[in-house]
Amino acid sequence: LSRFNSSSATMRQEAVFGLRELAMDHPSAVAARLGTVLEHLAQLVADSERGVRAAVKLALAEVLDSKVAGAGAGAAAPFVPLLVAYVSAALTHISDAIRMDAVAVALLMLDKAPALTRAHAPQLIMRFGSLLATTLAAPKNHSVATTPAAASQAATQATPATAQKTTAAARSSYAARASALGGLTQFLAAVAKVDAALPENAAPIATRVDWDSAVKAAETAGTEMA
Repeated sequence: LSRFNSSSATMRQEAVFGLRELAMDHPSAVAARLGTVLEHLAQLVADSERGVRAAVKLALAEVLDSKVAGAGAGAAAPFVPLLVAYVSAALTHISDAIRMDAVAVALLMLDKAPALTRAHAPQLIMRFGSLLATTLAAPKNHSVATTPAAASQAATQATPATAQKTTAAARSSYAARASALGGLTQFLAAVAKVDAALPENAAPIATRVDWDSAVKAAETAGTEMA
């Protein structure tokens, strides 16, 4: 685990893969230190290197598996809030790649620990709202076209150099908004599937997702839920 903090991305990735293998071959050993393991993995959810983030997702799939964390990842319950906190932060990271990888981790958590993750769905949806608020704020800057059509019109009225910059900025803005909306759609669909599959008495009503508030949060792009 000490290599998780290495300045070398290669060493961090190898360390995560090593942990994954340990979880597969000796699940009881990882289960004995589940809190420490999840804490170290959570810290790499927003790692700057794509390879490390990919390794973290694979390792989490094994660590949250029933062989290590028990049915429904029940043994991980005390540590899920910490993992959710890191995923939430990654969802509003400046890097689009890190944001989308965070979506993948959130979906993985719903798959491996559905009831535990479902309880934190509003918090994660709020993060999507903040992300949408950031990407949708771009149109206020009139120097940047935010749709392909607008970019094309602006390009015809500008010098070649300016037109190239305007088009590139528009594509980036458009892609960021599409990425944010796509991630939110995937997450809402996954939460709805989990929520519908669980019986009404599966958990106290307070842990069920307040869909009215969740939808309002998405629509208002980052405002607080009622």
